[in-house]
Amino acid sequence: MLNYEAAVTCDAGLEVPPLCLVGRGMGALAVLLAARRVLPAAIALVEPWPPEVPSAEATRPESPLALEECRRGLSVPRPDAPLLVVESAADPYAVSAWARSASARAM
Repeated sequence: MLNYEAAVTCDAGLEVPPLCLVGRGMGALAVLLAARRVLPAAIALVEPWPPEVPSAEATRPESPLALEECRRGLSVPRPDAPLLVVESAADPYAVSAWARSASARAM
């Protein structure tokens, strides 16, 4: 998961603030981890995937190493940025509109 966090952090560093981080599935965890360093204006998590849900494991091809790390437990502090959590498949335009609005308020 630290590799995923580093990838998100590096990519976010190439963007001009204000920045909204968006992650789906296990990417939501990577986004939360990266938020400690990136300090985004907003965060959107779409269908965040907790490793405890056995049914999700069968449908999502995740890294076995990352899965094992998640099962051992990760401590992720709650970010200070506004947070949107969408539990089911979301309209990408609605998530994008929220992200733009939340990021604009940070300016």
